[in-house]
Amino acid sequence: MIVKILKIVTGEELISFVSDTLDENNQKVGFTLTFPFVVLARPTREGDELKFDVNYIAWMYSSNTVSYPIPYSSLVAMGDPSPEIEESYRQRYEEVLSAVDNP
Repeated sequence: MIVKILKIVTGEELISFVSDTLDENNQKVGFTLTFPFVVLARPTREGDELKFDVNYIAWMYSSNTVSYPIPYSSLVAMGDPSPEIEESYRQRYEEVLSAVDNP
């Protein structure tokens, strides 16, 4: 799955595995977010190198659901995460998936 950063109409910045959401006529109507997390990232510099102090909060932390369809109208922007952010998220995702597979 593809990892994307999304800004949604609530102002939240999310990182998630993203796939298309299709309607009953196989028309794209939005995206499905799998394991979405709110990204709280603060950029810092170490010399000439840009680093990020990143924290993640489960987007729907009180839900048992792992995938959420959202319509295009809920999306403000979408882009690729920086390599450091994606690597950190994938590490977190692996921990979450392991916990789901081994309760």
